[in-house]
Amino acid sequence: MVMKKQISIQSFFEKFPDDESCYRYLADQKWKNGFTCQKCGCNQFGKGYTLYARRCKNCRYDESVTANTMFHKCKFGIQKAFIALFRIGSKKKGTSSTELSDEIDVNQKTAWLFRRKTQQAMKSKSPVILEGQVDIDEFSVGGHRENMQGRSLEGKKHAQLAVEVKEDGRMGRAYALPIGDFTTLSLRKVFDWCVHPMAAVRVDGFPGYRALMLEYPNMEYELSEGGQNFKEIHLVILNMKNWLRGIHHHCSPEHFENYLDEFFYRFNRRGRNIRKNILGNLINRFVSSPPLTYK
Repeated sequence: MVMKKQISIQSFFEKFPDDESCYRYLADQKWKNGFTCQKCGCNQFGKGYTLYARRCKNCRYDESVTANTMFHKCKFGIQKAFIALFRIGSKKKGTSSTELSDEIDVNQKTAWLFRRKTQQAMKSKSPVILEGQVDIDEFSVGGHRENMQGRSLEGKKHAQLAVEVKEDGRMGRAYALPIGDFTTLSLRKVFDWCVHPMAAVRVDGFPGYRALMLEYPNMEYELSEGGQNFKEIHLVILNMKNWLRGIHHHCSPEHFENYLDEFFYRFNRRGRNIRKNILGNLINRFVSSPPLTYK
């Protein structure tokens, strides 16, 4: 079973009407390259004890379809897990844990934990290196405090964003990383993570970037002029902040990176032909990732 296009909620239930259909899809994805026993390495198997499980013919190890995946020991049914992935990934703005708990009829803490697992699956482990023109800027998220404007550190969460700008002015891929301060050591994080050394990097006049000019010879400075010269990247930052406040209202500093991962996972799949594969991509990421415990 292969998902070739973005599906509506009605089509979703036609494709996954019950737990069995979900387990069958998982089995197809998990063992699409063949079965290999996790215990002894044998590739011969028979029918396992549970639905779509496989039993090694050599050591008799019985492996369920969710074993060694992020679906392992899920606290609710597999169909509900698929619905949760559909809602978190396919909806344009995702969904909060409160909304998700109502949707799949679980308590809010359980829904929150599954959202956290999904955010981990959304994390870019090997980003596409940005070339061409790349705009980079830093931003802060947090409540307004008197006499604490701009790059003040106390009480705020900070991140650095890199956005690829195409020749026609459209935005390409974007990546963001949390930073603890605005020193050069912190500001080089996103460069090392996803920016090609020969990219035409454009930054504002912040002096923390000057030490990087030798490593990025095509870097140029341009005054922001209240955001007028960096319209594309400021629009992304504004949308990210509005999403965080509007859907989730608040996130703690220790989880800030996870929300960045979620937002930019969907941002980088915003095109219609790319968004159609989000649900299948998330399921595959859950299947190919090891179990994630509560701790």
